[in-house]
Amino acid sequence: LTSLKKNELINLPIKITNSNIKCLEHVSLLTSIRFAKRGQIALYLTSPSGTVTELLGYRYKDTSRRWFSRWRFTSVHFWGEKPLGKWLVQIVLNGAGNGQVRRMFIELFGSSNDETCKTFA
Repeated sequence: LTSLKKNELINLPIKITNSNIKCLEHVSLLTSIRFAKRGQIALYLTSPSGTVTELLGYRYKDTSRRWFSRWRFTSVHFWGEKPLGKWLVQIVLNGAGNGQVRRMFIELFGSSNDETCKTFA
C-alpha cells in the first residue's frame, strides 16, 4: 500500500531476477489505484533497457471518483527486449486530492526460444 499526494511523482521499482522469457512480446501492469479524480493520474513504465512508455495519460474530462480496481494496462512497446533487471513504474498525479496504490503486478509475455528471439531483432 502506497499513499499518493497532490502533484506528486511516485517511483515504484520492480526487479525481475528470474524468467524463462528471453525476449518480450508485451508487458502488462495490473494495478489497483484510488485517487480523488482518476483522470488526474498518469502511468509510465520504464524497462531495464531504458525504454519508456506511457500506459495511461491524463484525461481531464474523466472526473470519475471510481478507482481503477485490478485494471490491466498493456504495451507492446518493449517488443524484443530482455525482461531481466529493474523495471520502474512512475505514477504522476496532477490535481487536488490524495489516493492509494493498493496492488501492482507486472506480467511479462514473450518467447523462450532463441530462434524466435533472433527474428525480433
